[in-house]
Amino acid sequence: MEPFAESFEVVVYLRRQVDMLASFYSTQLKNGGTQLLERTAERACHSRNHYYNYKKLLALWGKVFGHDALCVRLFTPAFLQGRTIQEDFLSLVQCPQEAIQSMSISERHNESLIPAGQVMLRGLNVRIADLPLDAVHERGTVEVLRNDLVRDYKGVGMQLTASQALRIQAGFDESNEWVRQAWFSQRECLFEPLESDYGERRGPLMEISKAQLTLAEGVVGYLGDVAGAGQPLSELEPCASWFRDLALQLEDSKPDVALRLMALAHRIRPQEEFIADRLDSYRDKVSTYPSSGMNALWQRLRDLWTSK
Repeated sequence: MEPFAESFEVVVYLRRQVDMLASFYSTQLKNGGTQLLERTAERACHSRNHYYNYKKLLALWGKVFGHDALCVRLFTPAFLQGRTIQEDFLSLVQCPQEAIQSMSISERHNESLIPAGQVMLRGLNVRIADLPLDAVHERGTVEVLRNDLVRDYKGVGMQLTASQALRIQAGFDESNEWVRQAWFSQRECLFEPLESDYGERRGPLMEISKAQLTLAEGVVGYLGDVAGAGQPLSELEPCASWFRDLALQLEDSKPDVALRLMALAHRIRPQEEFIADRLDSYRDKVSTYPSSGMNALWQRLRDLWTSK
């Protein structure tokens, strides 16, 4: 690069490690990952990994470009100009303000999935990892479902529990303090302490749209067909509680939606008596629900999978 520039400036954005982990996990799932969040944290989010150890990360960049070439920023809305990383970076490179304002930089890209979407996406990833390469039609079915999950289940993703997050974040106290002294000496600490409600974004499912419900039926229908009649869907286990609890909230106001949600919970966890009993009571009230529980999306996908 030296023949093309007289000098370099490397802009580095640092994010609180447990938040970086949550973002990385969602991207990992989109790329076919099959690990649980806790397993990903155990294997990757530690001080030996320069991806999370910012003292090591900055030393590596500084070794190549020189420490004076590093512009270190914090990836927190309160620190960023315009409260977005796009506007902050454009301001650093002295892009005219009128040009920045004319850009559509408020649009979010590469968003995470809400916990229910992450669990279903991981379930599909586990399945596709076991498929032979020549299972073209079934692979096509899974990809349709995967892409639809990424589109329809956007939102804040899963977090570690508060105790897990505190333990992991504490592993970076020493390296974060070094970074603070080197680049942010005016701050009391490099990142804000964990919020009192940290870890509560592991569920539950507070609402569900028509598109999300239809898609959930497609995913559960497909994985249920693969597992066989009456077999629990262990990869989707957390979703059973989320679907069940939302069904209970909606049983009076939206009995048809409650029935479909409870049917999903029952297919994932067929052995739970409470779910089975509640599902029977819903069916008595909503006689128009198809007995097979298979929606039009899953029927279309099943036709695609089994077509020759």
